[in-house]
Amino acid sequence: MRWTEAQAKTIETRDKNILVSAAAGSGKTTVLIERIKRLVLEDRVDIDRFLITTFTNAAAAEMKEKMEKAIHSEMEQEQDPKTIAFLQRQLQLLPQASISTFHTFALGVMRDFFYLTDLQPGFIIGDETQLQIMRRIRRMRCSSGASRKTEMPFGVSCENTAVTEAMRN
Repeated sequence: MRWTEAQAKTIETRDKNILVSAAAGSGKTTVLIERIKRLVLEDRVDIDRFLITTFTNAAAAEMKEKMEKAIHSEMEQEQDPKTIAFLQRQLQLLPQASISTFHTFALGVMRDFFYLTDLQPGFIIGDETQLQIMRRIRRMRCSSGASRKTEMPFGVSCENTAVTEAMRN
């Protein structure tokens, strides 16, 4: 494939983190897949050492699928037992590799580190209907003179500022 100068620079840059930002349909996913493929296959970086985020589940799934195909393709051509073992390890690591949407990554961080915030361990991300119901329950209970410590569904309380802020949006 022929790469533009900017795409080639993105693919070939080493020893630093990069941020790729470009218009829809410009080839970001293809360039990132090529960069990751080369880092894994040529530089021997384990696939689980990357944080790869994108905007859509489809792009994240495409990245994983293309990485798997690239690893299999490399294995078919490889003769060296050590290299084959490395590639097999990459296939084992791929399902746990951090290749996801920004939202999925952020949700994972929130679930792993809820104890550093005002979030409850079993917090949920509500859709718009659930948020409307929570707002109504909170308004009714808190305006009716309920104790500030009164527990409500979904861990909502009259003093829970994290939920209050989330519900204002």
